Amino acid sequence: MNYALKKLIKMKLVISKKQCKGVFYATSESGVDLCLTYPAVRESWLVDGFADFDGVKGTELGEVACQLRLLFGLYDQAPWSASNL
Repeated sequence: MNYALKKLIKMKLVISKKQCKGVFYATSESGVDLCLTYPAVRESWLVDGFADFDGVKGTELGEVACQLRLLFGLYDQAPWSASNL
């Protein structure tokens, strides 16, 4: 956790403040701005990018996502199942 916090502080997304024996962390103004713009960025890269995925539109995209989650779950469980044979 400390490593991640140091990276965020270096990127000026988080600020730290020492109080008594502890250190308190808070999101900086630029960190808040980044968090607020993230949903739009995510949608433009993921949702809009998949909208034309092999002609898949709207509700069909939800079905594709469901199938991908199922496949990911099976892939994730395969090593565990194989180790218990």
